[in-house]
Amino acid sequence: MTGRAPAPLLVLGGEGLVGHRVVAEAVRRGDVPVAWTAHGDGSTGRRALPGTHPVTGVDLTSPEVVRAVLDEVRPSAVVNCAGIVKQRMAATGAARAVAVNSWLPHELAARCTDRGIRLVHLSTDCVFSGDPVGRGGAYDESARPDPVDLYGRSKLAGEVESPGTCTVRTSVVGRELRAGSGLLEWLLGQRGAVKGWTGALFSGPSSLELARRLVVLALDEQHVAGVHHLAAAPISKHDLLVLLAEAFGLDVEIRADASVRIDRSLDGAALAAATGGPLPDWPTMVSELADDPMDYAHLRRG
Repeated sequence: MTGRAPAPLLVLGGEGLVGHRVVAEAVRRGDVPVAWTAHGDGSTGRRALPGTHPVTGVDLTSPEVVRAVLDEVRPSAVVNCAGIVKQRMAATGAARAVAVNSWLPHELAARCTDRGIRLVHLSTDCVFSGDPVGRGGAYDESARPDPVDLYGRSKLAGEVESPGTCTVRTSVVGRELRAGSGLLEWLLGQRGAVKGWTGALFSGPSSLELARRLVVLALDEQHVAGVHHLAAAPISKHDLLVLLAEAFGLDVEIRADASVRIDRSLDGAALAAATGGPLPDWPTMVSELADDPMDYAHLRRG
């Protein structure tokens, strides 16, 4: 007689920059089945993430749909990677951005609590201004948020702290299943000379490392609750672009530009200790991104 199959991990936003890596990491571990949602038909995710259960055509701004997805999948844990990113706020519109970034996490937290489901929710370093004249940089969990735009305010409003939930403030660099507007995909499309801001500090981590930590929080360290920061060592956008260009073999010159000063780096020491220790250094994380065997160009062509 065989035992009951383990309940799956559900990843909301499974085709996004972070979401598809969380799905891939959970599959690599092999602890539990993995399901994920997509707003569209999920065709790219199906090609990239075989052996998983896609739930497609999902409108996460509908409370009825949220409840239906949870009841269909019956997960043990949910990782919410769904969100309207800063670069898409204008195209999406304020109302939908607020629904996804602010309302959805609280609806999820309530419905997951009702069902005894663990929830890990992804927030952002943009809840802080990064003003170098003021408090900017090395923000720990006790720092007072001071977002300066709708994106930051909408993500701050969506942070959840109910029992059984963990909100992770972070930022990320990584590949995207669809041609996107993130830093790395932008750089991969450049030729010649580009500006690299020496005064803009970032603390990542890579999408691969972030995915590992999120899966650990969802499946292994379920006692970790509240709002926490996940961060690597601070690095300037200039130095990060230099590392990326070298690792990916790009014919791009990164020209130092000191005209922008912003420091949204986070102090992530507390959460790192709970999820496997300090994050790798930047050369290691960037090399892993460049060596990633997932064939993004082929996946996009279909």
